[in-house]
Amino acid sequence: MAIVKAIILLICGAVLGVLSTLWHQGDAAPPVPATNTISEVINLVQTHYVDSLSEQQLIDAALQGIVSQLDPYSSYLSQPDLLLLEQSNKGEYFGFGFEVAADNKTDEIRILTPFYSSPAAHAGIEPGDIITHLFAEPVNAAKLNDFLAAIRRYSHQRQNIELSLNRQGTVVNVELAPNEIHIESVSVDMLKNNIGYVKITHFQEDTASKLEGFLQQWQLQTLTGVILDLRDNPGGLLDQAVQVADLLLDDGKIVSVQGRYFAANTAYFADEASIINGIPIVVLINHGSASAAEIVAAALQENRRALLMGETSFGKGTVQTVLPMASQLSAMKLTIANYLTPAGNKVHQQGIEPDIKINVNDILTAKNVDIIGNSSNNKEKQSDEILATAIHWFSASP
Repeated sequence: MAIVKAIILLICGAVLGVLSTLWHQGDAAPPVPATNTISEVINLVQTHYVDSLSEQQLIDAALQGIVSQLDPYSSYLSQPDLLLLEQSNKGEYFGFGFEVAADNKTDEIRILTPFYSSPAAHAGIEPGDIITHLFAEPVNAAKLNDFLAAIRRYSHQRQNIELSLNRQGTVVNVELAPNEIHIESVSVDMLKNNIGYVKITHFQEDTASKLEGFLQQWQLQTLTGVILDLRDNPGGLLDQAVQVADLLLDDGKIVSVQGRYFAANTAYFADEASIINGIPIVVLINHGSASAAEIVAAALQENRRALLMGETSFGKGTVQTVLPMASQLSAMKLTIANYLTPAGNKVHQQGIEPDIKINVNDILTAKNVDIIGNSSNNKEKQSDEILATAIHWFSASP
């Protein structure tokens, strides 16, 4: 499935050195460097186009055109964009709080996940909602870049947006106001029968250290099992995914990364005993589990450390890196490699198959989920059919 995924933080902008050359009309045209051609186009537009556009606007458009020819995950990062990316990796940014997946086969833009306690979550946006309109303007996968640019503009201007959604055939209209968003990437609860529950929403800079702290606390208790919930986790930082898998594995390969140049090729291995050695683990995944989440899920599954339960995952198997540009305070975010699971399987556009496949629509009645503690999202867990099935698996397994 040809799918594009993007967090609503959004990026564009650049500075490019402009050159020019002259040649006589009667002479054969000499080879023209690409930068000269770009410069000539910018000069022609500025001189003759019906509307006035700044040089920076045209340079931005040119660079957007360059990266549009690459894969959907590569982009140009201006200085403000770099700041936003840094804030996002720390779990803090200003925006509307949802992530989209664009399916080029159906030409639809879908909600992948609304971030917890974000404006999108408060407005009732749900994973799987199809965005049909921004205000009165129709949107689709072919217009993804225009949609993302508009969302970014409204966020920067601190303006509300109106979205029309298709939710399983029902039209839902929502209005969102941008706000400061802080994402706690790890949350835990203790379920009945001493089953530890871990929810990881993203892999950001503090994810592995937060998880390690919770696991160390659980060492003082008699755990019977751990449920790692990676549903609707869109991914994040590769190093954090590797560290999380390392915390749960005793040994074995975690992931291999393969790229076109030497430094992009490496393999990662678990290097020490798991904090919860010997405790059975169930990992929950769904169509919204992507990228770094798939790395962790596959590492635990193929090393026979955990049972995967739920739906086939998203299928994003590429690695991006941010490459600073020497000429200015900006960077390119480029796809530099593909990753392979410990068994050498490709994930991109295929996803990971769970050991026990469960579609929530196939489960008629949720079992009661008893939770220890006063977490604000306990009510959601008590009606979570797949989570209840995972809990039942621990009691039913020998």
